[in-house]
Amino acid sequence: MQIPKGIPKDYPPIPQFRKPHSEIKRAIDFLDLDPVKFILTQPTTLGGYGWDEEFASKVLRQYRRFLLLKATCGKHVIPTNEIDEAWHAHMFDTRKYLDDCIDCFGEILHHFPYLGMRGGGDVDRLTEAFEETCQLYESAFNEPFGIRTELAGSSADAANCG
Repeated sequence: MQIPKGIPKDYPPIPQFRKPHSEIKRAIDFLDLDPVKFILTQPTTLGGYGWDEEFASKVLRQYRRFLLLKATCGKHVIPTNEIDEAWHAHMFDTRKYLDDCIDCFGEILHHFPYLGMRGGGDVDRLTEAFEETCQLYESAFNEPFGIRTELAGSSADAANCG
């Protein structure tokens, strides 16, 4: 399939936020993610994700850490599928997401949904970036990246975005 016009051929630049890392970390630590958790734990019949409270809490803990890495490590950071779903749930409330991004980063943290879909070496770029993200996460937080490994026994999968 040919890539439609309007889809970037190149991965966007790595975010370079002007706020000091300590300010970013503090703001992420104080983010109110209860509205995101509410969406994640609502039944799918009501437009939620149907997650239980424990699973949602664990994913949101890793989502905070993902945001911190994305904003401070200077590399392309790729979420797991679960973290990407939490990111989507956060973005659903566009006003809250924008306000949270401004508070944390001083500008919006953009979502790039095309990685791994554009043919050529794109899947390889996704795989490499995800493997590097796993290493960065494990080095920074002393635990494996991904929740399903903990709760369901399967490995973490990369989402097609960054």
